[in-house]
Amino acid sequence: MRAQDKRTPTRRLRDALGYISLVNTALHLACSKLERDVLLRFILDIMIDALGHPVDVAALFTRANSDLTLVAWRGQIEPPTHAPDSVLPLLRSQTPQDLPASACLPGLEEGSKALVVPFRVEGEVVGFACFYPAASSDMDDIQSEVMSALSAVCAVSIRMMSLYEELARRLEEVEEAHRRLIEQERLAAINLLLASLTHEIKNPLASAYSLVQLLQEGMEATPDTLERISRGLKRAKDLVERLLKYSKPSKPRKVVVEAKELLEEPASLVESECRSRKIKLVRRYQENIYVLANKRQMSDVFMNLMMNAIDAMPQGGTLTVAAEAAPEGMVCFRICDTGCGIPEDKLPHIFEPFFTTKKKGTGLGLYNCYNTTKQHNGRVEVDSKVGEGTEFRIYLPAAEGKKR
Repeated sequence: MRAQDKRTPTRRLRDALGYISLVNTALHLACSKLERDVLLRFILDIMIDALGHPVDVAALFTRANSDLTLVAWRGQIEPPTHAPDSVLPLLRSQTPQDLPASACLPGLEEGSKALVVPFRVEGEVVGFACFYPAASSDMDDIQSEVMSALSAVCAVSIRMMSLYEELARRLEEVEEAHRRLIEQERLAAINLLLASLTHEIKNPLASAYSLVQLLQEGMEATPDTLERISRGLKRAKDLVERLLKYSKPSKPRKVVVEAKELLEEPASLVESECRSRKIKLVRRYQENIYVLANKRQMSDVFMNLMMNAIDAMPQGGTLTVAAEAAPEGMVCFRICDTGCGIPEDKLPHIFEPFFTTKKKGTGLGLYNCYNTTKQHNGRVEVDSKVGEGTEFRIYLPAAEGKKR
């Protein structure tokens, strides 16, 4: 038997409003923090506490399409997985109501009643809580209003939780689409280089093959001939290894690496493309300066900048790649071209996602460069003049010691 509440109605109402406000704040915070199962059990416990007396069975059902699925349970009997379809048309109001117990929870005594508290948002049923044994006659008007108010708060929380879950799913889809676009851009750069690299590999292989044929026809195998064959094969092998190395997925970790290595890998891959487009490739590397970086990610950044520079010089020109110590403990990487330049009105937008001046560009290359550099605690600067060229400067914090 419940103890009689000796508080005045005004005091009870004031305490109830404070409790509802506290629950509302807690649930709003919990919606984005707690796991779904934990939050739903928390909601059921709130409703049990508000009921004010113990029950044998308490259940919380939420609605997905037309199904009412059990999501939280307190009781000593075997829990059902779903509420019967017949209960949904009975949940017409926000106020607690008595319904046949077996209609809500199969297995309960026929003819007995259970207290049902519907959860509604904008007139739509999103779920309900069910308590047995309990009845609306056990509650006075204030307690009934408190249960109704709490059910409204909990209903909104359930809806918010569903929206957070949907938002998380959509964000995952967007991130996956972004990863695919970035990978497509990287593969597009590789495909563009393949034609030049194929030609570059074909020449030393053809030379070595010709020498082998001459040896088969009886030419004397002099040390010089064998050295020429070895050089040609090694040149082809090195080019293939560089391309394979660049194509491999990166390990998600940073290592101490010499600054020139981050530039040399993409520079060696674009070298033949530069020759085919009459572009002079100039390397300027300061020795013995190091940074802490994810080699694959930063190589992608510099590859993107080099390919952009090459595209900006359709009539030929000079591409300069440099690494040098900079003030304030930074290392500066410079990618300079003598190409067409970037119009002044477009310069503020080049790092925005999907902004591109290319007919077939994705608009994610420079956006990815900017974000990757920021993730390395660095910064990007750019100067450009139409008709004169563009210089990108990537600053990364210097690291001490030798590479690992």
